[in-house]
Amino acid sequence: MKLKLNKKITENKDLSNNAILAYIGLMSCLKIDYEPIFINRYMMSYYLTGKRKYIRRFDESLKLGIKELIDNAIIDCYEHSSTNYFIGFKNIILEQEDKFVFVDFDDVRKIMSCDYHGKISLLRFYISLLGTFISKNRVTDIRDPNKYNNVLGMMSQEYLANLVGISEHTAIEYIKLLEELELLYVSRCSFMFKDNIGKVKRHNNIYGKYKDREIIDEFTKVRYEMYDDLHKTHISSAANKSRSLMQKYNCLRNGVVYDKDVVNEIYKYICEYNEKHPKKSKDMSVFSKYLTN
Repeated sequence: MKLKLNKKITENKDLSNNAILAYIGLMSCLKIDYEPIFINRYMMSYYLTGKRKYIRRFDESLKLGIKELIDNAIIDCYEHSSTNYFIGFKNIILEQEDKFVFVDFDDVRKIMSCDYHGKISLLRFYISLLGTFISKNRVTDIRDPNKYNNVLGMMSQEYLANLVGISEHTAIEYIKLLEELELLYVSRCSFMFKDNIGKVKRHNNIYGKYKDREIIDEFTKVRYEMYDDLHKTHISSAANKSRSLMQKYNCLRNGVVYDKDVVNEIYKYICEYNEKHPKKSKDMSVFSKYLTN
């Protein structure tokens, strides 16, 4: 079973982890027609964990989360007793323009039944991470882009951390935990690429669901071959330019005459070279007659 969750709720930083847990629990009990339902927290706890054992702390998280959803008018509560609620869902019906994320309910249960003490926060992070997967028409620079839609993401760890309001260190810890649970697969990239202004950068890691690891590896290979060629071209071009300017500098010292623009280019390059290599600095006196003109 897949849950269709509204990103306006799952990525709302004003809502606590308890509220997100309660929202997911309620959505797992929701009827297709969004009709109001009777629900109790014990039933929600069973849906989420698959365990019949009562866990007081977990029940308290659901209690607080449901109250928060009611207080924020995300759900309606027509009546309730100590653990039972009659809930209305008219305020969380997805509109056509709403962005959403699909989550496998088995994944929810796997996280909620693990031994990690911060499993509620981990679940929220996982759902937000799934929401960063590349959607339709966002991959345009490789062949057959539709193959990778909603399968993988490429956001930075910093971005993923900010998405749910945690530190980057915690995000890294969560990613490792999700890998251990075989819910997440990460292809750690070391290759470079040029951004829109020509600056060379290291490519973000490429991640996706563990079951799609072969597709992720395939995408990484295609991406590497494409960007590695760009990087080699960039490096080769830069190296050739440096060699050319150094040769022109030596020719300038030997009396070869260049126009002013070329001399200025040589001058800037030698200045940069001397800053980087102070023990091998080049003689700048050859530029004196140009600087005085």
